[in-house]
Amino acid sequence: MPEFWFHSFDIETTVENGKKQLLNSNYVKREGIDEEGFWRIESDSLMIILTTIDEQIQIFSNFTYMCPLVTFNEMPSYHDHGWEAIIEVASWGEL
Repeated sequence: MPEFWFHSFDIETTVENGKKQLLNSNYVKREGIDEEGFWRIESDSLMIILTTIDEQIQIFSNFTYMCPLVTFNEMPSYHDHGWEAIIEVASWGEL
């Protein structure tokens, strides 16, 4: 079962080597992707992460935003707890 963690655009971040770093302590666990911001999705399976992102973005875009932009901050990677993907969800504008 994938887990969703949210990091708002409003929360301060650090900059290292010219790249924005998201602080793990500022992520909040959520039920699913439900707004713009930075998201970390964790799962035992890489396939489940990719399928979940695809399904969630379709649900997310249908009721809130005209054109969601989904960007991987880095490639999905494997850690001790399983696979992790960090994405950024933004939009051109609200309806």
